Amino acid sequence: MKQIDLDQLKLGQKGITPTIAAFLVEATIFCLVESGHASGTVLKVTGDFEEEVEVHWSGELTEQMRRSWKDQREVTEYGATAIAALLLAALTNYEIISRADQGEGADYFIGIPETVEIKAVLEVSGIWKENSKNTLNVRVNRKIRQLIERQTKLPSFIIVTEFGEPKAKILRHE
Repeated sequence: MKQIDLDQLKLGQKGITPTIAAFLVEATIFCLVESGHASGTVLKVTGDFEEEVEVHWSGELTEQMRRSWKDQREVTEYGATAIAALLLAALTNYEIISRADQGEGADYFIGIPETVEIKAVLEVSGIWKENSKNTLNVRVNRKIRQLIERQTKLPSFIIVTEFGEPKAKILRHE
């Protein structure tokens, strides 16, 4: 079984500073712990990759962290970003190279870290807990429509994470 380590992301990636990475990791820990999960929990990955991935981290969720992350929508998006960054690194040879500006057609530009060459775009979305109107498939389809509307010319990855189970769906879109 593959493993991802949130603490590893704290070192950063080409397009994520260690400071931003630590912020994203803290959000992810909040999402997972508040959803009833502990380090070592299994994230079920579906879509273009069928994997079970163990998610590990160190540290505890503190009361100060709980007070800092009151906005569930915001913390879910940041947590999903950390999961997406780590899944990309674990399952492909890509990592986040740069944050995209609003209007550039995606959330992030991704590529091969050694060359810092942009090869694709990444759309990220997070769900606190799935319900009948808000599922992984609903979010993935919404992201596909956005990519089509924006006429993104690069290949695309869409990664949607749900923290209740937890699970993620990864789709490559050309």
